[in-house]
Amino acid sequence: MRRHRVKAATVPGGRQPKGPTLMPSYGFLSTHPPTRCGLATFNSTLAAHLTADGTRGGIVRVIDRGGDQRAGPEVVHTWSTHGSAGWRDASDVLNTFDVVIVQHEYGIYPGADGEDVLPLLRCLKVPSIVVLHTVLRRPSA
Repeated sequence: MRRHRVKAATVPGGRQPKGPTLMPSYGFLSTHPPTRCGLATFNSTLAAHLTADGTRGGIVRVIDRGGDQRAGPEVVHTWSTHGSAGWRDASDVLNTFDVVIVQHEYGIYPGADGEDVLPLLRCLKVPSIVVLHTVLRRPSA
């Protein structure tokens, strides 16, 4: 796992920890502003918090056909859901981070029930965290 050196933090008692503090870099997969939805707002806030101390992070933004194409500097890639295999390029970009955080909500990923996110997850070579914002009572296989 690649690690990035950051300034050592003070531990209780005012002592400095031994050696440098190592922080992982974070890749995020989600809708993201200027898209206006709760998931975009949640992801934007989470990403800002986890990278506020200078930790490297980047967002792979998921947009639909009619979505606002503009992207902020924190967006490192855009996965347009009208492409047939946009997940391939998205997974390549996400694999450049130490940890991937995927926001999942039904309706944002292409394919039946958003199934096109599954090959992306299978291609990740780094640890991933999937945040399920909705859990269906009777999900499809």
